Amino acid sequence: MYRARIIDAGLEGHLPIQGLSPKQIAEIEAAQGVVVPSAYRDFLLECGESAGLLCDDAEFFYPALKYLKQDLQEILSDNDEDVRGFEFDLPPNALVIGSYQGRQHDYLICDGTNDPPVHRLVIMKGSTQLQESFTSYIARMIDSYQKAQKYF
Repeated sequence: MYRARIIDAGLEGHLPIQGLSPKQIAEIEAAQGVVVPSAYRDFLLECGESAGLLCDDAEFFYPALKYLKQDLQEILSDNDEDVRGFEFDLPPNALVIGSYQGRQHDYLICDGTNDPPVHRLVIMKGSTQLQESFTSYIARMIDSYQKAQKYF
């Protein structure tokens, strides 16, 4: 499903589209302390290591997925002047699925929902719900990347 949409959008490019094994997904779950929702698990099985041109400019794939939550928690607890005065408590059942330049972090709340909303935390600005489901998040992202490719 995801792989076909990426190829249909012309985003395969010269980069492979490669999924993860169940063992690798279990590593992500153990590292982030959550159970991956089924819609996101499906994405990881098809595209968890790379997805062509999709998100090739962000930390969005394995093995980085094992460290994104810990990295964000370190940023939030850091006393660095870049984040001084900014407070945000990342829910313990959050699954951090992407990071862009260490300032923007996308995450899911793993509460048993199969296709949960996606939230975006922007450091020093706060968190908002970005999309009503992971499936719509990926669909919108594919559309955005496809439109951007017209300019390259």
